[in-house]
Amino acid sequence: MVYGELSEDLINEYRRVAYYYYRIGLTQEEIAKRMNMSRQRVNRIVSSCIKLGIVKITIDGMENCYLELENQLEKKFHLKEVCIIENENPDDLYDNLGAEAAQCLMRHVKNNSIIGIARGRAVSSLIENLPIVQNKENITVTQLIGNIKEDNSQLGVDNMVYELASKLHAHEEHLYAPIIVGTAELKNAFMEDKVCKNTYSIIKNSDIAIVGIGAAKKQWKYLMSLYSQEDVRQRRWAKKVVGEVCTYFYDENGNEVITFVPSKAIGSLIVSSPEIETGSTYKTYTGGESTGTLEDGLYTKGNYSGGTEGDSFTISNIVTTVGQSTGGFDNPGGGRMPGQGRGEVQGGMEGTPPAAMEGGEPPVRP
Repeated sequence: MVYGELSEDLINEYRRVAYYYYRIGLTQEEIAKRMNMSRQRVNRIVSSCIKLGIVKITIDGMENCYLELENQLEKKFHLKEVCIIENENPDDLYDNLGAEAAQCLMRHVKNNSIIGIARGRAVSSLIENLPIVQNKENITVTQLIGNIKEDNSQLGVDNMVYELASKLHAHEEHLYAPIIVGTAELKNAFMEDKVCKNTYSIIKNSDIAIVGIGAAKKQWKYLMSLYSQEDVRQRRWAKKVVGEVCTYFYDENGNEVITFVPSKAIGSLIVSSPEIETGSTYKTYTGGESTGTLEDGLYTKGNYSGGTEGDSFTISNIVTTVGQSTGGFDNPGGGRMPGQGRGEVQGGMEGTPPAAMEGGEPPVRP
């Protein structure tokens, strides 16, 4: 076999280094001493052996896992980690999903972590599969959305905060408010409540968010029962809405930054988009006007202008939180992406959106 223009003596030297390193398991420092060469040269040879084909690495069982697909998804959507599970029996889906998600959480939770969670069977399964953790300190668990009456009390977000905090030996923080209230005035009263404000300050500093992804039609039908008939008429969603996260609904693109007018909901605003990039800086706005079409509190297309500038922030992690706005919640707000004529969000962004961003605006929902 021909390896470029390397001499036979040099090829044999490369083979020897490769044998010591890959087969015997010597360190590069040990090889350097044994062969009387610099460690830097050993490092270059080790790298070149793979490029030249002198060393071929085979990972057994690749056909039985999804490492390549996970890597492709991470690159396409700018994600730090993707885990794909194999599931043959639909009845086992949530248990298998929860087991894998629990392992993922264990890799990311650390001392002083603040973990925000939402409702749902997937989140509940994660907690069930999580082992009791003894080696982490000063962890806080809080809820990202207000409370809602569940058919199964185990799926209530307040109960899950308690269960997760118990397993992590963590401090628990509850949001003592319903997810949807009867009037905008009542919502504003909750937002000004001292206890709720304290919880919001904790939520906006969360570094881990655990949320499920719901099917739009099922979740919309369920949540609509909490609105008055007038709200139902005002919130007639377009057919293109396909999914739900933290009671927020999105279309098939999932990455469009929107403008909205929240009025009655209490929760955390979470914006997730593959267009949002780590290291990019964004601005939040409240108030202002939008020329887009208003449906169920959401503005689509059009342009946003005239808002009051709020926080400026740089995406630095999987979850980036934004502080409370003082602009109120009865007018649209937005975030702009340079070079694009659409894409606004209440308490939103100016810039190109991140892979996962949590807006720490005192949680409100359209």
